[in-house]
Amino acid sequence: MKNHLQPAGTKERPLECAAVTAVLLLYFLLQLPTLYNAAWEGYNSWRQSDTYSIAVNYIQYNMNPLRPQFNYDGVSDIYVQLELQIMTYLSALIFKCTGVVTPFVPRLTGMLFFLGSARFVYLILRRFVWFGPAAVGLLVYLFLPISMVYARAVMPESCALFFYCGGVWFLLRWYEDGHQPSIFLSALFTAIAIMEKTPVIFVGLLILAVFVWKLKWKCLKAKEFYLYGLISLGLPLAYYLYASSVATVSFVDGIAAKHILTKELVTAVFSPAAVSFFRSSLPEFFGWMPLIAALLGLAVSVYRKTGFITVWTIAFLAEWATIVAIIRFGYYLVFMAPVVAVLCALLCSEIFSRQAIAGAVCGLLLTVLVIRSGIPYWQAAVKEVPSIQAAADLIDAVTEPEDVLAISDGNPVYLNAANRHGFRANLQYYDEIPVGAGAETQYYIAQGVSWFVVIGQSIQQDPGGEYLEYIKNTFPAAAENEFCTIYKMR
Repeated sequence: MKNHLQPAGTKERPLECAAVTAVLLLYFLLQLPTLYNAAWEGYNSWRQSDTYSIAVNYIQYNMNPLRPQFNYDGVSDIYVQLELQIMTYLSALIFKCTGVVTPFVPRLTGMLFFLGSARFVYLILRRFVWFGPAAVGLLVYLFLPISMVYARAVMPESCALFFYCGGVWFLLRWYEDGHQPSIFLSALFTAIAIMEKTPVIFVGLLILAVFVWKLKWKCLKAKEFYLYGLISLGLPLAYYLYASSVATVSFVDGIAAKHILTKELVTAVFSPAAVSFFRSSLPEFFGWMPLIAALLGLAVSVYRKTGFITVWTIAFLAEWATIVAIIRFGYYLVFMAPVVAVLCALLCSEIFSRQAIAGAVCGLLLTVLVIRSGIPYWQAAVKEVPSIQAAADLIDAVTEPEDVLAISDGNPVYLNAANRHGFRANLQYYDEIPVGAGAETQYYIAQGVSWFVVIGQSIQQDPGGEYLEYIKNTFPAAAENEFCTIYKMR
């Protein structure tokens, strides 16, 4: 396997290190004003508010890091089988130490993890290309639209990126330098990354390839091979089994059983829904220019037999073709962002080696276009949604913190924003909850629900309005504003 297109150098000079640090600092300062935003913004309000509520619930109910709690669907102690809660738990500890509960803390924590991932990406880049293309790759990684929004989201993606990119970096360092501690650091980082986001497991294709390249078939007798597997797969397996055993809602198991581990797993990428998703989401989250450059970079990687990059790309194309094609959530695309950055740098390096001026123009054009697409996308996405806060303020004013609510919307952001427990009415998902306005509301009352909150003027899955009419005719309205109406049930 060939790793270097040309002598790249593996050690940074002080001036280069200072330049990279300055870029990361400027990026942080650019993002800083948005770190004060509420956890309910124009994108992923559900996921962001869920993650924030977990941090808040740690300090309110239980500081056990292995027992994260949601505000729905239940009355109390709603333990959920989720990824390892590193960012939320660190945030909760800071909440406790400072006495201030604010979304700034998890946003800042996530941003620092993302900057750490960018540092690892740059270290990887310098193993393959010299400073100029590596700088282009770093800027591509930072300013891709998907990076701009998820770098500071109240979500686990930035933390997962940190450990995932760190795992790849230490793997590469062990492969090239034989640095023995790096292989065990890679295993540990990969294990944490998988516990953060299970799709990272696709990096295993790269790991297997590296072991074969370095040790040939002797890897089957090498203790490092089995220790790596024990650490990187054993720890996540133990964690998810434990999380499932204590959870009242088996979130990860439920997604895997109902959506991923199905007969459509192999063919999902060819489905009309998947094709439509990729057609709209790839240019939205990456932009056409980086995608085209990455595709050309992959061709360079194959031509130059840069196997590490080629297999890394294939690994996460496989993730796209299976997990992403079925789930079809934009944030599942994020683990390709480091790969796209490396491929773009590879292309610039190849062009520069043939024609320096053309290579410089390519790098400059790519950087400008990525920034021009990433910043406007980020500016539009990170705007707060005033209607959510207005509804939450009314709920907070009318109800008590210990009150249990039913809300008419499937998005639990209103419960999370108001910091209340409750149910999502007319969800028609849980077998134990009866279907129908009368039966369901009586079930809620028996569970201790005191208030029914109608968001806007509708109830989910109620096209004819019968459920809404039942609520209006049965329970008195206690308060309303233009965004919600609160009915008293008890």
